[in-house]
Amino acid sequence: MHITVGFDSGLIDDRSYPPLQVGQTVNLSFQVELTSPLEKTGESIDFQVAADAECVFVADVLRIYRLPTEQPLGIVQAGDFRFYIEGNDIIEFKVGDRISGAGSLVVDYYIWVEFLDKYEDAPSLFYKMKVERLRKISIRSLPSMIHWRRASFSERLRGERYADAQIEDVASMNEHGSEYRLYLVNLDDRNVIEADVPKTFLGGSATQHGLGPDAKKARRKP
Repeated sequence: MHITVGFDSGLIDDRSYPPLQVGQTVNLSFQVELTSPLEKTGESIDFQVAADAECVFVADVLRIYRLPTEQPLGIVQAGDFRFYIEGNDIIEFKVGDRISGAGSLVVDYYIWVEFLDKYEDAPSLFYKMKVERLRKISIRSLPSMIHWRRASFSERLRGERYADAQIEDVASMNEHGSEYRLYLVNLDDRNVIEADVPKTFLGGSATQHGLGPDAKKARRKP
């Protein structure tokens, strides 16, 4: 499996994840930030992701959780690939429904991995993969009112307001300055030796300070 995912520098800044580097083996879970409404469908299972982390999918609903978060969380499966969708869109459906949608494929910002033990009968969403390529997107004129968790990856990446963004290949996420950054990360599970690869997530500040899921999310800003 080869995928391209979005990664926000805020995940490093708040110590949820370490800086990634090319050649590193990671163990990650993923989210799709929707850019279009979900629809019930009878189409065949499918998952396609482009070089800019935009994806389209037809997937089956495996779980719908209303706890421990305030926002509902839906776990869906497209072939061998599982991911989650966060928000009220998912509660229009039920477990077993087949749905289609589109969005940005991004690294789980923390809501699944950090509170994994609180989800009843949680399926595995983790994948051991190797970082094949890193592209850094440096945004020099970030709009002052934008909140990084209220905008999808594609909204933060595109548009005239980011026309001066600089995109470059880097070997490591350590190669950065003080500007706000997004990354496009190419991941591949081929040639990954099956071994005990620990979860890449470090355990963010929500756990360290005894905060609940939504308390941490409310504090996240670029």
